[in-house]
Amino acid sequence: MAMSVSQTSSGLATLARVVVVAVAVLSVRPSPAVDVTTLYTQTGTDATWQQLLDSNAIPIGTTSTAGVTGSVINVNNTLVEVGPNKGNAIISNLRLHTLGNTSVTRSSFSKWSRWYQEDGTTQVFRLFKDETNVQSTRPNAARIESFNPDIDWAAGDGWFKWQGTYTIIKPLGCAVFQAKNSDNDWSVMINTNGNGDVTLNHRTGTDEVLATNMVGQPFDITVYDNGTNYAVYMNDVYRGYGSFSRPTGLTEFRWGMYVGDSVPARDAMLFVTGAKISSNVAAPPKLTGSLGTLPATVIRGAVVSGTLSVSNSIPVTSSTGAARLDYTFAGSGLFMGSGTGSDMALGAASTHVLSVNTAAAGLITGSVSATATSPQTVTPTFGQTATMSVLDHAIGSFSSGATVTTLDIDFGTLAQGSGTASRGVSIFNRAGSLGTAWTAKLDLDGVTSTAPGVFSTTLVPFTSLTSGSSRAFNLLMATATTGVFSGTYALNLSDENLPGATTQGMLLTVRGIVAPPSLSSAWTSASGGSWATAANWSTGVPNTAGSVATIGSTLTAPATITLDAPITLNVLSYAGLTGTIAAGNGGSLTFGGTDATVMVSNALAITAPLVGAYIKQGTGTLFVTSSNTAPGTITVAGGTLDVTNTSFARPGRGYIVADGATLALSGTSLIGFSTTGTTTLSGDGVVRVSASTTLTNPNLSGQGDLVLQLGPSATLEVNGVMGAGWSAGRGTIDWTNNQADLLLGPAGRLNTQMAPRVLVDSLLGSGSITKTSTGSTVLTIGVAGGSGTFAGLISNPLGAISLVKTGTGTQVLAAATTFSGSTSVARGVLQIGHAEALSASVVTVAAGATLAIGPQVQAAVPGLVNSGQVDVGLGMLTVASGLTASGVAAQITSGIVNGGTTGITSSDAAASGGAFRVGWLDHGDGSMTFGYAAAGDTNLDWSIDVLDVADFLGSGKFNSELPASWVEGEFNYDGVVDILDIADFMSSGLFNAGPYNAPATSIAAVPEPCIFATAFPGLACLAWRMVQRRRSALPRPSPTP
Repeated sequence: MAMSVSQTSSGLATLARVVVVAVAVLSVRPSPAVDVTTLYTQTGTDATWQQLLDSNAIPIGTTSTAGVTGSVINVNNTLVEVGPNKGNAIISNLRLHTLGNTSVTRSSFSKWSRWYQEDGTTQVFRLFKDETNVQSTRPNAARIESFNPDIDWAAGDGWFKWQGTYTIIKPLGCAVFQAKNSDNDWSVMINTNGNGDVTLNHRTGTDEVLATNMVGQPFDITVYDNGTNYAVYMNDVYRGYGSFSRPTGLTEFRWGMYVGDSVPARDAMLFVTGAKISSNVAAPPKLTGSLGTLPATVIRGAVVSGTLSVSNSIPVTSSTGAARLDYTFAGSGLFMGSGTGSDMALGAASTHVLSVNTAAAGLITGSVSATATSPQTVTPTFGQTATMSVLDHAIGSFSSGATVTTLDIDFGTLAQGSGTASRGVSIFNRAGSLGTAWTAKLDLDGVTSTAPGVFSTTLVPFTSLTSGSSRAFNLLMATATTGVFSGTYALNLSDENLPGATTQGMLLTVRGIVAPPSLSSAWTSASGGSWATAANWSTGVPNTAGSVATIGSTLTAPATITLDAPITLNVLSYAGLTGTIAAGNGGSLTFGGTDATVMVSNALAITAPLVGAYIKQGTGTLFVTSSNTAPGTITVAGGTLDVTNTSFARPGRGYIVADGATLALSGTSLIGFSTTGTTTLSGDGVVRVSASTTLTNPNLSGQGDLVLQLGPSATLEVNGVMGAGWSAGRGTIDWTNNQADLLLGPAGRLNTQMAPRVLVDSLLGSGSITKTSTGSTVLTIGVAGGSGTFAGLISNPLGAISLVKTGTGTQVLAAATTFSGSTSVARGVLQIGHAEALSASVVTVAAGATLAIGPQVQAAVPGLVNSGQVDVGLGMLTVASGLTASGVAAQITSGIVNGGTTGITSSDAAASGGAFRVGWLDHGDGSMTFGYAAAGDTNLDWSIDVLDVADFLGSGKFNSELPASWVEGEFNYDGVVDILDIADFMSSGLFNAGPYNAPATSIAAVPEPCIFATAFPGLACLAWRMVQRRRSALPRPSPTP
């Protein structure tokens, strides 16, 4: 709502008049610097002490019953009798202890008017310069005190309460209140001095100044006492607690003026209004806190908690003998969490578990606090700090210079009976982000091997390998038995035994060939040549089903070897520089024997025709560009197998891609060319569709099916195009059992074409998903519980794509999409990471699932049906239709207000301890917006300025008790706009401070004073007082004149 300056000023003035009334009702303090002569009038004069002594007006050394009358004090009751005690009548059965009589009854009060008078609900106490005790031989000790002889108590009789309002008229150094025991003297006093300072004086313990320069300014005092313990309050704020053993005698309250071991230095006058004594009252609660012991050292990510114990420790004999303790608690620094609690006296302490933030390594410090919200709580605050060392995880590696967790050891081809071959390996514990001193030690807990018996190792479990150190060992291969051997050693490592220790794995892959001299032959030429030339081989041309051919150690440059005839092999080991095996004159390569193997350490291209299945071993890349017409399973056990269109798809063909290995699909069209039958992809490695490749069935005569059975650790990486060209009756891509992540490169495109469903785990990358045929496709994400971020386009130029988020993980949609099908969040978290990520899709959130909004994202959806949770985080969501204001308010109440698992919440606002909220707007056209907000940001633009003040004032809802909304100033979800909302508004300190929800890299502006505070200081004081009462309950500062 826009308002002119004059309108804004008028609105502020109206609000100010309302607030002035509220201040007058709630305030119990006159303005500072009161002229005390306005608080009373005096009629008549008073003799000096010396004049009284000279005239024998008062006897010396004995009790006097005659008393001395004095001038008349007329109290200005309107100014003096203010605050919570003004309505308390003066106690009828009072006695006075004067300097001439220890127990003057009410019937004789008029005789002692020099020292004591009453007016309205105010008692007037006076002492005069140089006066002393004359009732006995005790020197000095001038006094005028009142007490109730009917109310006294012994230790164990329960709690008693005194309350009253003091106004110092003429200050004097004296006690103005004491809890006095008949046998054990006083336990606690309230004292003043000649400047009007007020002091709490403990019999045992350290005294403290309660306030300074209080002449003419009323202040409330409340004292609880149970014969042993006592608690003192000033202006309803706790100021002290103590104990003084009084095993015998009775205690009573006394108030007035008592000088003690000196004589009055000047005339003194004190008003006490509304003094009241209550017997057997509920004791005030007493907050006692403690923090459980934390481990001194943990490892980053440790799940550690601190237990805060809060108890109501006021001494009582029954739980109903004390008021209930209510409090808030919060952690800061390393402690995370906040909340509220309560505790009854004598019961077990209430405990609260706060999470400890161990996300970063280093020496971290934090504090835990508890603050009472119950009125008059003794020791209302508790705080304790703690420090913890957080270590980085140990980093096991096969290299000191980089983190290497997999290592291939290739023994090559060994001659049978040539002895045991040995290779040396080391395990390093690399330093974390803060260096070796802040990195955990490394333990090797065990070694699991799948290697056959020809392999062995000297590695045994160890503990406490310090960061920066290494442990060396050997791998051994025996040569007694012939064959192609491979296997793994899985190293099971962990951090040292500290909280947060995690396991990690390292993998050694070992391989080697042991061949009889007659079947094993090595290439001896330094360059390429013909396979059929015997002179190029160490023991003749390898060309049988059991032959082992080793190429590499003698090559000095990239080489091409031509077959020139059909060749049959069991093992081809290529360890040389980049090379090619070509057909030559009529050549081909057939794999025979058991577990035929191609082992490549660098790069080898086979352009000759292939026949048969094989296992690709080694860390290098094998390029296959020729045909392979035989069915069977090709296993990619290590490195990369790169195949093109003529050799990829054949009836009965299957590919198993091991974890850590890659199957790269290259060429222009990989399925088609009259292909029939099924091609299957399985395993836990990477299947990559290269940038120039279209994985398709080109709709000729083929009906080939591509079946995806990739496991949850696998990744389907599409850098080209996948899916285009399929049509009815021409084969399909079957996604039913796929659990792999789908990674779409920048130019990668998945065309869902005829597929009724596409199932993937995490959706990653920045490519696109589209549908260019009629019908519908359901895209299901998160099938294996994975998490990921997709920054690409999802569209359906034809047909429809619907999105389903399942699994426990979190999927982020970080780019605009245009698909028009529905979105269903069935499990886990779907985060809108871009304003238009779901701009055309109606969203349904199931129970137990969460729709989240990314930081600073202002998202929009056409519709929302929420049975789970919507977490706006630091963002905002606009729903075009289907919601109502009452429905949104109810969802916010269920979510952030009640902390439920359903409704609308903001995890960031909830973690702010009340500093931020979820705000909402009804746009009036059927659309609703809700998002992260600060109290006072009526228009949800993430800044608080004069426009928000205009909305607030222009609503006319302040103190109207009419139902109100966020834009009208209802910031605390109680349905109305009142002084509590103003308190929330002002406590933020964000007025004219610029955007409060800018990205982390932004620089915040310096806040300016709130227009409420600058225009109306009374409002500022009242609002701040409400903030203090509701949030911190900290003691108010001492008043000033």
